[in-house]
Amino acid sequence: MRIAFRQEHGFIRRALSDETWQAPFPQTVECGMCHEDTALPILVINDEEGFISQERVFVPGLEEGIWPHDCLAIALYLCPKCGEITALWNQG
Repeated sequence: MRIAFRQEHGFIRRALSDETWQAPFPQTVECGMCHEDTALPILVINDEEGFISQERVFVPGLEEGIWPHDCLAIALYLCPKCGEITALWNQG
């Protein structure tokens, strides 16, 4: 598992595209709480070893559930206005 969290030298900005198996994560996202489009990336996780894939989530009424696998990437964004965390994820 690779985790990028340092703002210096553009590490996290590069990780938004380098650590995902699909399209790059956006540089900012809309905050789910205050709806400002200013939430900034604070953490990017690449789960190429499949540690998260063991945490399958079954949703009532959704027969197949949500099935993360070893091509999972997660980006966490922090809103500087209200402190809310927004998470995006994808997998190849």
